[in-house]
Amino acid sequence: MSDKDLLQTAEKWVLEAENAQQPWDQKGFKVPGGSGLNNMNIGRLFQILTAQVSADYRHNYPAPIAALRCLFNGTTVSSMDAALKIETREFSALTRDPVARNMIRTGFLNRGKTTREEVMSEQGAQQLKQRCEQAYIQQGLQMVAEGISPIIIENVAHAAGMAEGPLAMAEEMPDENSSHQNAADVEIVKQRLMCAQALAAAVSWEAGADPVRADLASTLGWGFPGYTGGVMSYIDTMGLNAFIALCDELNAQTGAGFSPSDWLRERAREDDRVYPSTA
Repeated sequence: MSDKDLLQTAEKWVLEAENAQQPWDQKGFKVPGGSGLNNMNIGRLFQILTAQVSADYRHNYPAPIAALRCLFNGTTVSSMDAALKIETREFSALTRDPVARNMIRTGFLNRGKTTREEVMSEQGAQQLKQRCEQAYIQQGLQMVAEGISPIIIENVAHAAGMAEGPLAMAEEMPDENSSHQNAADVEIVKQRLMCAQALAAAVSWEAGADPVRADLASTLGWGFPGYTGGVMSYIDTMGLNAFIALCDELNAQTGAGFSPSDWLRERAREDDRVYPSTA
């Protein structure tokens, strides 16, 4: 059957059918299983799933929560068309989120052009890994010296998406009760751990490192969080000027060595992005 005949046959079937609607478009359609969302058990199930997904992905990946919202909100409307509009809205929001952009650029497009072994065999990647790991570990140890709880430091690193905490990486876990513990702002702890690595990577960038290879090396080489797209994408998402401002603020608050180079400041004046806007 030709394409033209196929289309005409399909049109004739639709027009002559007694009911061309899909089951979910028919009046009175219910979600399979027989229980609406007003059912207490169904509502509790969505609560449990949301909490479980949030814990599994540490609130760093928006897509799993968006999928649950599609299911929850989509099953409360009266038609599949309305449900698909909800899905489209959620998907559209995800595509505009920097997490999607960064993961696609590093985890799919650039990752598909190479292998972990190839990336990490490069001398520049090994130097970057060593530099960033040292900055990460040093920042963790310095916070311990400031009286911040080792458990808080490790938990914040885990929540930020790091594969391993700085103290575990250093194989140096101080006794929780060995020193006076000071109150800690977990957001500042997270910023210190992440910015320490990013600032170390910026030194390699200044020395000529390719941001694409740096992103790949960081996500494949030592477990920098994948949702960021890598250590350079972390800076790019924030914007160079905002990143420098944050480093200056952390330096003023802690004196912990967050001092961007003159080269990075000049680069920020020329262009706020690490990557072109189309990347």
